[in-house]
Amino acid sequence: MDSSAASRARPASRSGLARTPTAATLGEIRFDEVEVDDCFSGPNGDVRGTTIGPRWPELQVAGAVYLEQRFCERLPPAIRPALPPKFMGGRGYEYTTVLYWPDSDDPRAGKRYAGHHAEILDERASLARVAVFPPGASDRANVEPRTMWIDLSSPEHTDAGPHSLTEIGPGGRKSGALYLISTGLPSMAMHQRKRSQ
Repeated sequence: MDSSAASRARPASRSGLARTPTAATLGEIRFDEVEVDDCFSGPNGDVRGTTIGPRWPELQVAGAVYLEQRFCERLPPAIRPALPPKFMGGRGYEYTTVLYWPDSDDPRAGKRYAGHHAEILDERASLARVAVFPPGASDRANVEPRTMWIDLSSPEHTDAGPHSLTEIGPGGRKSGALYLISTGLPSMAMHQRKRSQ
């Protein structure tokens, strides 16, 4: 295919803040062109991810931008953001998400997981009672973590599987990163229904 045909096949006007996983899922960009994460609801319903840009037309001039890891690594060191962000608390992984690309046999495909700091309080096989700290607050005194039972081996709860970013687990570390399920990408079937309405 020549370059003029390729540019007609998808919009060339996608700016950096519009280069999201949802745009890739909808075929507006390729997955290797993703530069920022979407805005999404966190595990407790809080707004997470990128909160400025084309999806926020009500003049949001301050907010968060979640950069895609490879995009961030290509930035010059002088402008590459630190994790945790400067003047913020917690651990670096509390400011990250992991999204597994769709269209694979991986049970995590199309799912997003948010990083938290957690401590295992009790365990029964793959089930664990964990204390999950609010994002960015795990190093603060007097912060009350939320306690819950989760199945650390289930992709319906955590990013359990090959190359998991979760560090804690039965028989292993008792304190560290825990990536909890947050949201998923829109399915193409849902997108097709919206277009036909």
